[in-house]
Amino acid sequence: MDVEWDKDPMPCPAPEDDWKEMSPEMSMLTASPSFLLLEVIHTWQKRIKERLAGFDLTSTQLTMLASLMMITKNGKLVTQADLAAFLSADKMMVSEVLRTLEKKGYIDRQDHPVDRRAKSLVITDKGRETIDVALKEAIKFDQEFFAAVGEDMDTFIKILNRLR
Repeated sequence: MDVEWDKDPMPCPAPEDDWKEMSPEMSMLTASPSFLLLEVIHTWQKRIKERLAGFDLTSTQLTMLASLMMITKNGKLVTQADLAAFLSADKMMVSEVLRTLEKKGYIDRQDHPVDRRAKSLVITDKGRETIDVALKEAIKFDQEFFAAVGEDMDTFIKILNRLR
């Protein structure tokens, strides 16, 4: 089973009027930044999933494949542990996603020349071809999705970076 960051975390919330009928606290919840952020994330995840379906990639797989491509571009040997550290991600989740990418033919695991216990991660030609097209589509999607931010994009990004 592939562990993914972008599975539907929860069903869509009820209309705001339904929340108000429940209690004042529930009404306040709908105005909470965390609640709104979760709604935006949920919407983004649903739409990017649809957009990447033709590439046989999830957004998590795309992120991992693009990150691997970036950190190996100068011939650097990268292990699963290196990739997990680079992404600040759970090692088991990274392992599951890499297993899926390997089954799809996007990466290979090869013996590490120094550490006999480790495997070096290598992007296949199929992986490179797929990432080239899928990444362009994901960037185009992001531009469309966040177009509503408009002229406030720099401020929005600064705020998101502060919250990291």
